[in-house]
Amino acid sequence: MIRSVLVLSLVSTSVFADVLESLDFGTIVVASNDRVSTLKLPTNSAMSSTNDIHIMERGHPARLFFEALPANTLINFSSSSLNVELSDNSAAFTINQLLFNPTAQTNAYGEIELVIGAILQTSGDGAVYNDGEYQGSVSIELSY
Repeated sequence: MIRSVLVLSLVSTSVFADVLESLDFGTIVVASNDRVSTLKLPTNSAMSSTNDIHIMERGHPARLFFEALPANTLINFSSSSLNVELSDNSAAFTINQLLFNPTAQTNAYGEIELVIGAILQTSGDGAVYNDGEYQGSVSIELSY
């Protein structure tokens, strides 16, 4: 069985953020890697998979909490992290899309929570995925 975790980092110099939960795809089994299979983990945690990925234990989206932002301000979130590889020195998974709301408004205290899901895919090249934990990282940028 495979457990996939994605570590999130924040690109900012004046904003405080806490990672309340890291993106965790849960425990999955890749029955075959002869074709590309996908695992979708949306922000509402309603996981789904295609082809040869089987969900054994459900994961959860990431949750980031930001503070010290301007009050009642529209915040734009983006990420230039595409095709991020999660590996453990065997076959690698690829995250080809992060799923999150690109805009949100801070509250009266300058706080906001961002929930991030993602789409994970196998290589589809026949390589074997070993049991273990697969890790990687992405960056999230914010502007206002």
